[in-house]
Amino acid sequence: MLQSYERIRLANFFERLATVGVRYEEWRQYLSTHYLDPMMEKARCLVVRLTLHYSFEERPSILKLKTGDVELCHQIQAIAADLCNPEKAVKVLLKEEWWLDWYVDEEFLDVTWAKIRVFSDLSAEVFDMDGRTMYFEDEESAANELSEDEYTRFDNLDKEDEQDLGISLNDLEPPFIYDKQALKPLMQVRFQRKL
Repeated sequence: MLQSYERIRLANFFERLATVGVRYEEWRQYLSTHYLDPMMEKARCLVVRLTLHYSFEERPSILKLKTGDVELCHQIQAIAADLCNPEKAVKVLLKEEWWLDWYVDEEFLDVTWAKIRVFSDLSAEVFDMDGRTMYFEDEESAANELSEDEYTRFDNLDKEDEQDLGISLNDLEPPFIYDKQALKPLMQVRFQRKL
């Protein structure tokens, strides 16, 4: 039986495959180490179909699904979610927190959002600009991941940040939409700087 950290690692593998692609070496490693695991029956069938019948964008070291196959991407993301909740337990959302990264030039502010969600089993998820959900064992791990990518908690912004951003913090609002497909295009936003 897969341990919790192994489930999370595999879930994140599938999320990357569905959204941003994975390295060929990771794909081969998945096939060799998890192909026969009984926990992976659904995933195993899909992997066989992908490997034998599905065409991928060809790049030197990355395996990426061709854009436009939304249904297949949803199937892969459902596998990731199942891996992180194998008993299909009802997980209550305890906390939701927005983070952001930004790039500033003289005229514009480009904001990239990320959202942490923490659940009743203390596990956490991060939804990012690629439309990918990253899974973590706890909130601290999720926050550390975003900090390493130079994201900042939205609630921690102050007047000094406001001057650096060049817009009022009152104008900077996270995209409060819960449907992930509708949310994805709103995770990167450009503002005209005013301050």
